[in-house]
Amino acid sequence: QKPVTSQSSLQLWNRNRPLPPIPSHASATTHAPNPTSDSYKSSLLPPSQPVGLTDPYHSLSQEAQTFTDSLTSMGFLRARVARAVAKFGQDEKE
Repeated sequence: QKPVTSQSSLQLWNRNRPLPPIPSHASATTHAPNPTSDSYKSSLLPPSQPVGLTDPYHSLSQEAQTFTDSLTSMGFLRARVARAVAKFGQDEKE
């Protein structure tokens, strides 16, 4: 037997058909914050204070700098790698 398909069942979903417009009453009940209003700005978190992390790269030994450069070439941030090398040494496992 042939499967029964009606024209109405094919019209339920059409990927080329645009979405229906948003009803006007939904915009009145759902209020999105206005990015230019003062209340919106005050609801944001205050700017964070600088952490004060340093880049000890230049205080490392030449061997440690070379090791840091090899890890930096893999995409790691130089200051972060330099702090880790200063703290943990040149053991790649750590």
